[in-house]
This record gives sequence, structure tokens and C-alpha cells, in this order.
Amino acid sequence: MNVVQYLAGSFFLVLLVPRAFCVAPSGCVEIDGLYECTHGTVSLPMTETSFSAPVAQRVRLVSASGNLNTNIFSSTFDSIDTTQFDANWAATFEIKCNGGSVTLGQSTFARMNHIRDIKIVNCGITAPASTFTNLVYLDRLVIENGSVATWDSGALSGMQIVKLSDPSPAYPVRTGELIFRNSKVASSAFLSDFIVSQGRIETLILEGMGIDTLYATMFSNTTKLRFLSLGYNSFTSMPTGLFDGLNSLAELHMYDTQLDCNCSNLWLFEHAQTTKMKIRGDITCATPADWLNYRAASYYQANCVTVEAACGSGMILMNACITYFELAMYGVCAWAFILAIIVLILVIHTKRQVSGGHGSSRKKKGGPGKKPPGGKKRPPNGTKKGWA
Repeated sequence: MNVVQYLAGSFFLVLLVPRAFCVAPSGCVEIDGLYECTHGTVSLPMTETSFSAPVAQRVRLVSASGNLNTNIFSSTFDSIDTTQFDANWAATFEIKCNGGSVTLGQSTFARMNHIRDIKIVNCGITAPASTFTNLVYLDRLVIENGSVATWDSGALSGMQIVKLSDPSPAYPVRTGELIFRNSKVASSAFLSDFIVSQGRIETLILEGMGIDTLYATMFSNTTKLRFLSLGYNSFTSMPTGLFDGLNSLAELHMYDTQLDCNCSNLWLFEHAQTTKMKIRGDITCATPADWLNYRAASYYQANCVTVEAACGSGMILMNACITYFELAMYGVCAWAFILAIIVLILVIHTKRQVSGGHGSSRKKKGGPGKKPPGGKKRPPNGTKKGWA
């Protein structure tokens, strides 16, 4: 064996050593610190002591289906050593389906009060009351690429989604967000009070859910909300007062949204102007027919905004709103221009006077004069009839 082969073999053994010390229960495999366990193969409930090097900080249950209203983690997870957690990650539990349906329940997330990040992917979900109670605090709840068959209005009660300022154990990225993305709902009715208990959410994303109705009070308790996305849904109207009390809301995303364009339904543009809230997205008109697919903002400006109404802090000149501040600045500029002209005139006048004075004094004193013919000098002044 040559040196190169020996070194290559040694390096390969070094790579295998960490895997050799990694222990996972049957039906689970460790992938870069995440344990992926196959539903139906792994024995439930899983015990914390069956995971080691690393500890079960991040677990994903794949091929999930059927009734999951049963303990997935055993009581041994109550004493998990959080001091061994990797500070680059939040403690995470994921449920991933192959397009099938799952029934969740209070037992699903028992023994998981150390978990801060829950993700449910590709699942048709049924979530009864108090489904997430045992989680106590979450930083993020994500449900995407599936469907929502049933969601009880109290499914989120008993826990809080919150951006913790000083979590223990620590993790780098904290969001305080609830995300429903590309998960169609059987009915929009559950939205009326589904986050009534979540007063500390800062980010809420409800995209691609097929929502056809918004409710005036659906966000009334989320007073800390800073970011909201309602894009890729099918509602065409927004009830007045939808954002009342959301004084922290700084940004609204409405991508791929069509609204019935009339002045009462497009109140959000005036609201955005008043509160300085940013609106992002291609909001277009569904009605009237002659405005179909045109920008809703253009309709609003053309039909709902009068110059008088938009010029509350100024005056109208030539169909344009000039604020009093702008008028004052224009006045200052006009005076500055006039003063500049006066100063220029004075400078020119002064220079001419100075130049004229020098010329007349030279005339009085006389110059060297011309020499007389023949090259003779002139006689001195006062001498009569030439030289003596």
C-alpha cells in the first residue's frame, strides 16, 4: 500500500467515526443532525434515550398518514438535555406526508414543550380543539403544500406563537410567525376566529389557501402583527375595518389578488396612505368589466381621489396640490433670486463708477504728451515763446 492509499483510507475512517457513534431507533436515520423517522416503521412513542450523538433536537416523521392523535414522544423526552442542543438550530419537529391525510390531536404534540418550530408538509389536516396546547410556546408554525379539511377555532388555544427575546436554549433566527402556504381550506369559515388566542404573532402568512371570504374581526387580537400576506387567494372584497387596531402593521403583501374595484372596497389604499403601511403585489380589478385586469391602484386614483380631498394641507394651483411648506419654499427661492439680481446690478454699477474715476484722474494729470516735430523737446510749462 502506498502513502496516498494509506492517507485516503485514514481520511475515510475519520469520516465514518461520527456515524459509528450516532445511535437512532429502528426506522430512523440521522442526516446532518436531523433524525428522519418513517411512520409505520418506527415504534411509537419514541424514547429520548434511543437517540444519541446528537440528541433528538430535530426530528422529522415521514410518510405520515391516518390517526396521529397518539403520543409520538414518550415521557423520557421530559428530561431531554437541552444543553447539548446545537445553537445554530431551533428545536424542530416535522410531519411530512405523501399526500395523504392525518388527524392530529392534543396527544400528537405531548412531551414536546422544548420544541420551538413545527412544520407540517403535504398533509390533509384535521385539527380539533387544543391540538397544539402541549407545545406551550412556539417560534414558528408552518403548514404548507397540503390541505385543511377541518380546523377547530380552538386548535391553537393553550399555546402562544411568539418571537422570544431570550429563548433558552438559544437559537439564532426568531420570527414569531404562523404560515399557511398552498394548503387549500375546505371552508373559509374557520378564519373568523382561528387566531383569536394569538395576540403575540408578528408575521402571518395566509397564501394560496383558496380563501374566498375575509372577516372584519379576524385580525382584531393580533395587535403586534408587523407583516401580513394574503396573496394567491380568491376573495374579491375586503371588509372595512379589517386592519383596525393593527398599529404595528408595516407591510401587506397581496400578490396575484383581484378585487371588485369600487371606492368603498378599495379603502386599503387610503388606509395605507394614512398609516404609511407598504402594500406589495399586483392587485388588479375583477370588476367592473371595463377595468378587468387593470391595476386597482389606478382605478382608485382615477375614480376615488379628488384633488381637493388629497390636498388637505395646501392649496390647488393649476389642478395641482401645492402644500403650504412648498409655497413657503417657493417664496424663499423667489426672494433669493430677486436679491441675487439686485446684488449683481450693484456690483456692475460699482465697478463702472470705479473705472470711470480712474480715467478722469488720468486726464487731469495729463500724460507724457507727444514730442514736437523734429525730435525737439517741449519747453517747460509757463515758458513763453520757446526756450530762452
